[in-house]
Amino acid sequence: MVADTSGAEPAQDVAQIPTQLGTGARVKYVQKGSVSVYSDASEGSSVVRTARKGDHLLVEVSGDWAKVSSGGFIKVADLTDKAVGRPRSSGRWN
Repeated sequence: MVADTSGAEPAQDVAQIPTQLGTGARVKYVQKGSVSVYSDASEGSSVVRTARKGDHLLVEVSGDWAKVSSGGFIKVADLTDKAVGRPRSSGRWN
């Protein structure tokens, strides 16, 4: 085994990074083109940002809503367990 003499901090294990979520947190993928992330688990609450198709989010699911680790809530119906590709642009200027 070779000793690390670079002086750099060892990489932190992702499992040890603190989040606002419990131990039931899972990575989910946005499966629709553009979906709202709400301030609370209600469509009547304010939209704090938009997630795009293919975005991966660390979430904790509770019923019809998922709490996002970076803040906000998203509808479970807009998420999937499988990685989703992002749509390609046409590459043309309109």
